[in-house]
Amino acid sequence: MTILQHEQFRPKHQKDAKLLKELAQLLAKIHHLNVPIRKNSNWLLTEMRNMLNAGYANTDVKGLVEELDLKQFKNKDLADEFEEFEVLIKNLKTPIVFCHNDFRGSNILVTEPNQKILLCDLEYSSYGARGFDMAVFLTEWERELFDFDSFTMPETEVIENFVKLYIEECNEIVPGYAEKPENQLTTVVNEAKIFFLANFMFFLVFMFKQTESLIPQIPYDAKNKMVILMF
Repeated sequence: MTILQHEQFRPKHQKDAKLLKELAQLLAKIHHLNVPIRKNSNWLLTEMRNMLNAGYANTDVKGLVEELDLKQFKNKDLADEFEEFEVLIKNLKTPIVFCHNDFRGSNILVTEPNQKILLCDLEYSSYGARGFDMAVFLTEWERELFDFDSFTMPETEVIENFVKLYIEECNEIVPGYAEKPENQLTTVVNEAKIFFLANFMFFLVFMFKQTESLIPQIPYDAKNKMVILMF
């Protein structure tokens, strides 16, 4: 067994034009794989719906909302937000491709010393919307591991640069790809931005369903969880 020395893909690698291009090209190749599994999968919405239902089943939401006087939750709870979000995603009618579904820096390895990119952790891979992989990656733009202080969307220029590299490689794989209306830069950038919101919503419902601490040093507190979700 060969052990490869590597680093996880972090902000310093994002600034490396060569690595960024290689990553965009790799994502394009993944999205053009023809994998012999169900191709009408809606893994993202299904998984989010399951986590949301688990959160309501395991948490006294109504009681905590009243006790903590969570005004935002009183005006529109997470279930209502998800219903609107689900309609938005379905109406987007984005192309369905084979997705990694966990395309974050922790699963993007930069080997040393030759600086090549390898992907790992494909357990959630399925067919789904191409914009989600882009959004998951861009959510970590200029943020180090465990930096949860801000989920600010990157500048449009940053998104456009990555999407351009992606479309160029898609066009190499399938000549004429870039000429189709659904593959224009503005369209794909818009998808990435909408799925940025989707990734944020995914994080919210993931935290909502938790009934125990993910970090041993931080005890689980249902009240604190609800307060954090409202911010």
